[in-house]
Amino acid sequence: MISSFFKKTKPGNYFVIVILLLVTIVLHSYVLPLTAAKPIFLGTALLNFGLLLVSVFVLGAVVYQNKLTKNNTFAIFLFTLFLLLFPEVLTNTKLIVANLFVVLALRRIVGLSTGRNTKAKLLDSFLLVGIACIFNSWAVVYFVSCFMGILFFQYKDFRNWLIPFIAFGILWMSYVIYQFYVERACAIPEIPQDLYPVFNISRFTSPLFLTCFSFLFVVGIYAFVMFLATFQSKSIHLQKPFWLLFIGLLLATTIVAFSASGISAMLFTFFPLAIFIATLIERIKIKWLRESILAVFILLALANLML
Repeated sequence: MISSFFKKTKPGNYFVIVILLLVTIVLHSYVLPLTAAKPIFLGTALLNFGLLLVSVFVLGAVVYQNKLTKNNTFAIFLFTLFLLLFPEVLTNTKLIVANLFVVLALRRIVGLSTGRNTKAKLLDSFLLVGIACIFNSWAVVYFVSCFMGILFFQYKDFRNWLIPFIAFGILWMSYVIYQFYVERACAIPEIPQDLYPVFNISRFTSPLFLTCFSFLFVVGIYAFVMFLATFQSKSIHLQKPFWLLFIGLLLATTIVAFSASGISAMLFTFFPLAIFIATLIERIKIKWLRESILAVFILLALANLML
């Protein structure tokens, strides 16, 4: 029943996802105060809702424009469910903003597969990652994805290798102008304190978190194995975007493991995981198995939100 509903792309699907996201933020922020340290301001809650909603629709656009899945809404539904699985991300506004810019950057990088406006897309991706770094310093690792985009699609054109220097020059000049006109100083940028690795396993010992993470990890691994099993059947046009998504997932895992954001940094993994698991669900022919996977996600999401 669940898979049959989201197997389509009707307006009703998007309406359900919008309502689900809104209800999730309201419950986590106000109705269930035990799930948060304290209620957040209404303006902040609305801002977080708007930013996450934009992220959801950018994900949908990436999937549709690059034909990463069939004509369904599994990816954006899963992305929304992941927010319920780890509700700590719902109140971290800076992380939500950083993730949005990372998602926009990945959209431009994956879009390189079309071969159109290559240089503009590369420049945009570097600049968007640079902006994301303002809100979360660990977003700097996504410059790796930008360089991989050049390697995967346009490495023979030497002019593409000049674009990172142009982007870094723009970011540097923006920083200098900000320092001079706003801070009234001309300070040399230092390595942010929150960029130093922090590995504390105690942050991930909650039984409910371990249950949700374990299930997501197992399904994610299964989805990736299935992708590898059907790798040769996919066109070159689809192979490279999926490898870029996998690299993005590895970078996101690095942030989760070593950044001070801890569980909240799981947000960076949602974009690639939603796409990989969506391809798995649409490939499963056994209906009860599809329904069971989605049902477990929903049950775990409700448990994590309520407890």
